[in-house]
Amino acid sequence: MEDLTQYIIPYAVSTFFYLITSFGIAECFFYGIFTNHYNNLTRSQRLEWVSSFASSINSFLAGFGALIGLFLPLTVDQQFSIIRYIVISVTGYSVGDILFRLYNRKIMEKPSFQIFLIGHHVLAALAVQVAVMHKEILQAKFLFIFMELSTVFINLRLMLLDARVKRGSFLYQFLSFLMITTFFISRIMPIPVEYYLVVYRCMYVRDICSDEAAFYMGLNSIPYNFLSIANFFWFHKMVKGVYIHWKKSKDPKGLETIENEVFGQ
Repeated sequence: MEDLTQYIIPYAVSTFFYLITSFGIAECFFYGIFTNHYNNLTRSQRLEWVSSFASSINSFLAGFGALIGLFLPLTVDQQFSIIRYIVISVTGYSVGDILFRLYNRKIMEKPSFQIFLIGHHVLAALAVQVAVMHKEILQAKFLFIFMELSTVFINLRLMLLDARVKRGSFLYQFLSFLMITTFFISRIMPIPVEYYLVVYRCMYVRDICSDEAAFYMGLNSIPYNFLSIANFFWFHKMVKGVYIHWKKSKDPKGLETIENEVFGQ
């Protein structure tokens, strides 16, 4: 019964929440507030908006939960409780979005991208479970989870592109600035600290975690290496996009000739 209330029920409730968000709440929200923009989207774009809505809720909860764990003077048990709730949210969202994309697989465009996202969700749901295996090296875990914060602004920027908001508008430029800034702060800056805490202190010196924790954190560092490379790649694309944006802004119609200054499509 204890396992049921501590693990199965919370994960099930989290998954159910993100399912009803994707299959109902999000669409009601967009129809009610962004009626014109939402009606002008293709069916596939609408589904991506709905998915992004659920993703942004999860990223907001995870990102700000990580901030609370990093900067508030909490006990180890309190920090661990925050991590546990974040893991429940991330797992519920991952499972919910997998089911959502499988259900709408015949409507959503770019099948290869859908397969990539489903694979990403599976790995994410498995990787975060390491965070609740032990109460050690919590700061490194919070830094890892903190990456999710930038996803909110990545989603919002992509939604603006779908809605055909002009790149010269204040809204688009301000949101792009927030996206790049949060991406750098949450995904690039923590990398040296993560390697110092996990690879050097935990895995090599082993003065801040047990052998068991070092083993699991070592396994988790394998996908983290690939993720770090990917984050540097995308940040490079973003910086390059800023340069393209600045260069095109000198031409009155230059900004509208850009198809996608970050992804290069």
